[in-house]
Amino acid sequence: MRVLYLFVLGAALFATGCDNDRISRLEKENQELKAKLEKNNVAQEYELQARCSKDAERWFTQHFPPQRETTSVTFTNHYAKSINTCFVQVDNNFYTKSRLVTYYTVGSLWNIYENTPLAEYQLDHMNDLSDKLVKCTTMDKKCSTIDEFDAFVGRYMKN
Repeated sequence: MRVLYLFVLGAALFATGCDNDRISRLEKENQELKAKLEKNNVAQEYELQARCSKDAERWFTQHFPPQRETTSVTFTNHYAKSINTCFVQVDNNFYTKSRLVTYYTVGSLWNIYENTPLAEYQLDHMNDLSDKLVKCTTMDKKCSTIDEFDAFVGRYMKN
């Protein structure tokens, strides 16, 4: 009887040892698969950012052609991974012949894949070196300062 007990105990220990080896192999394979998946995710995200950049440049060229009154126009794009879309922030400076206003800036935020504006402001730069906020909207709400506009835009231009 004692021999049978030792045999069963030995078989159980042997089987447990085999299971531990198998578990270790499976854990190693799992870690390797996780690393490969993370590498693929990083590559895909980079590809989406690059596509956003190209699409943004094409969209900007199409929607903001040079105008005679424009002194400068710039844009910044951002791919928002969390909502899988591309945003463009545009700043457009215009010359004016007004005696009170030297020039004015129109800033805006756009979802380029839906071609919809999300926010816009107009800031007049006065001859007396002061600034006057003429218009400021974020979605369908009015904003009263450039800081409010920037805070709204910041939520879309960061992941």
